Amino acid sequence: MHLVAALILGVIQGILEWLPVSSEGQLYWVSVHLLGMAPEEALSAALFLHLGTSLASVLVLRKLVASSLKGIVGTGDRNLATFLVFGTAATLLSGIPLYLFLRQAVIPLYGQLMTLSIGIFLIFLAIFIKQAEKGGTKIKRAPKRLDSFIVGLLQGVAILPGVSRSGITTATLMTLGFGGAESLTLSFLLGIPVTIAASLGNVRFADPTLLPSMLVSFVTGFLCLKTLLAYSKKVKMSAVAFSFGLVSLALNLPLLLA
Repeated sequence: MHLVAALILGVIQGILEWLPVSSEGQLYWVSVHLLGMAPEEALSAALFLHLGTSLASVLVLRKLVASSLKGIVGTGDRNLATFLVFGTAATLLSGIPLYLFLRQAVIPLYGQLMTLSIGIFLIFLAIFIKQAEKGGTKIKRAPKRLDSFIVGLLQGVAILPGVSRSGITTATLMTLGFGGAESLTLSFLLGIPVTIAASLGNVRFADPTLLPSMLVSFVTGFLCLKTLLAYSKKVKMSAVAFSFGLVSLALNLPLLLA
């Protein structure tokens, strides 16, 4: 792969991984239609580059990751540990059957339509939250087992082509009553185990020339995730939901119309 193309793909992955769009779908479209890559090579690159952004999320959320792991053995945050364990188990429960029976049969357009509907839902959710904020909203601080299970089940749906993992989990967490910053943080934390596992499972199919792309996706992903989390802590929950909704519409509509 040409170095410039590799760098472009790394930057795209590093930016889009955190937004309510399917970064895999966007990378695939750019690789095939703009960079002239073969479909098989494009899909392999899209899956492999998730390893860079997964490692970036581990670095940015390292304190929460460490606390979650310690919580499993009883010395850290037990609430986060429960969220991670139950959420990941629920993801496997819904994701594995979908992968085995539906992934090959589902047209990517359907996934993009689902992600687009999530964007519309987020905008309506922002309007609802905006009204609630006037009377003072009660934000959850610790996820319960049921919260973890619900979010995990829906995260498994993101195995389908075109479905945004961050979009569907963030929207669900906000609907369950978590704040904007909390929803994003928990969404990205829950995504670490499954995205790393999926990336490592595809390493053997990856082109070695993609290594620069992965390194760029790691650096870009680290900077973008830090920026996004900082933004979410400074604005109201309704602003986060509305921003995510607009981004989803802006980035998914062109693909549907192409």
